[in-house]
Amino acid sequence: MPFYKWIPDTSFTVDAFCYAEIPGCTCYFLSHFHFDHFRGIHKNFKGDIYCSEVTKNLLRNAYGLGLVINVLEIEKSTKIGDVEVTALDANHCPGSLMFLFYVPSKQKTYLHTGDFRYTPSMLTHPSILTNYLSDDSSSKKLPRIHSIFLDTTYCSSQYDFPTQLDVIHGALEVTRDYLIKDPTILVVCGMYSIGKERFTLVKLKPMESKHKMFIIMTKYTRTFNQNTNEGFVSVITKV
Repeated sequence: MPFYKWIPDTSFTVDAFCYAEIPGCTCYFLSHFHFDHFRGIHKNFKGDIYCSEVTKNLLRNAYGLGLVINVLEIEKSTKIGDVEVTALDANHCPGSLMFLFYVPSKQKTYLHTGDFRYTPSMLTHPSILTNYLSDDSSSKKLPRIHSIFLDTTYCSSQYDFPTQLDVIHGALEVTRDYLIKDPTILVVCGMYSIGKERFTLVKLKPMESKHKMFIIMTKYTRTFNQNTNEGFVSVITKV
């Protein structure tokens, strides 16, 4: 198993379910419910899983009640064995987390970002990460993050992405322009998995009284209305 799946000085792994039950691992952390991260979980998985409330509910829906799942509250320190764990919002998809591990015996802190989308609020008060930032007005000694397990998928100078909010508002404006020209247009949002909820919900608010929207999904349709004659939002299961 790759070394970067282990959190140093602990018996914890993050998003390492594809390696089955790992000798020496006491806690399995799941950053979010996307297949490349939870692949390997099955209804008979015996390890202790740590994740968010949203991810727990998705796991229960997919694999039943047999899994041992522990919920971590955002921005709240939880003592697990001799390690203090704090979950942070990863701003990726519903339930996505970053993990901050503090090992008192080594006086070391490790940050695992999982998949995350940076936003300036992550480094401004009251985010717990501000505890690790230098303040020119203070001479106090700062705690240190010794290692960061960083999502570098788009960490390149060739990328210059707008903020998530700008993208959502831009898409809303495009949709609104088309609907003004032709109110009979059908709005279809493709959702192969979780992650587009903010986009869809923002689009719904100004349109719910006048227009019909269809969401195309492959899974998790029980949460939504599948009767196309009821309500202004319907789900079509992709086949």
